[in-house]
Amino acid sequence: MYEIKKRKTNYIKILIPALIILFLAGIFLFTRINRENKKTHETLENKETLSQITQLQETEESTQNQETETQYEEPVQQIQSVNIKMVGDVLLHTPVSDSGKMDDGTYNYDHLFANVKSDIESADIAIANQEVILGGRDLGLSGYPAFNGAFEVGDSLVNSGFDVILHATNHALDKGKQGIINCINYWRTNHPEISFLGINDSSEMQDSICVKEVNGIKIAILNYTYGTNGISMPSDMPYAVNLLDKEKIARDIELAKTQSDFIVVCPHWGIEYTNEFNSEQEEMANSYDYCVNLCRQIFGTEVRIDGID
Repeated sequence: MYEIKKRKTNYIKILIPALIILFLAGIFLFTRINRENKKTHETLENKETLSQITQLQETEESTQNQETETQYEEPVQQIQSVNIKMVGDVLLHTPVSDSGKMDDGTYNYDHLFANVKSDIESADIAIANQEVILGGRDLGLSGYPAFNGAFEVGDSLVNSGFDVILHATNHALDKGKQGIINCINYWRTNHPEISFLGINDSSEMQDSICVKEVNGIKIAILNYTYGTNGISMPSDMPYAVNLLDKEKIARDIELAKTQSDFIVVCPHWGIEYTNEFNSEQEEMANSYDYCVNLCRQIFGTEVRIDGID
């Protein structure tokens, strides 16, 4: 009996330390696992934070690159252009003038430009050098040497697509002062949308500049003639026709520079039925400062082979 009791006591002495060891081992293991879990959680949080920081940096770099590209991107320039076409001289010798008389007694000259109408209409600015004054039938239609054309010639010029009509020619005064007045009144009354130049009914009109604007480009057009076949200006209209006067042209060009981007000068000059420049034309075009330094384009008129060039 005593031996049994002693044996139980020994078991208890062995079991208690074992339980204590197991309890301590459990606490240690729990603490270690908890610490490892905490480290793992912190690692994941750090990785997530690092990923967010990296994404933010990449976004900022991308934005900066885009701003840099935008800042240094060269602007795309849109080139504007203007298509200018010119026809002339419209010289109405008797057969040409008579061709406009219809069977019913009316006049129509559309046929003169029928073959080139599409070309004329395709231009941004179409210019016609109207050699003959359009004084109307009331003054009597006539051919060489003192010309006078019907108003219907002007109607056909408009129908064909012309925008600008030049009248500074050596035949501008063939019907005197009345021819000039009739022609100006015709254009103002019947076709106010058309620009006509080279003849004037006032000094203010002579000093004004014709400017056409197309595609944002302003183009000044000037028109002068070498003379009027010996016919003097009307005493009360010394400004009736623009002459090739160096000082006058220089003043006009200086004024045109303030109103336009491009200057076109249309002088009526040269020798009929020749294809070569004469010395006077070459001197004016190449030597005069007002042409070489200020003019951008010269469209000369006067030389011709047939009644209409």
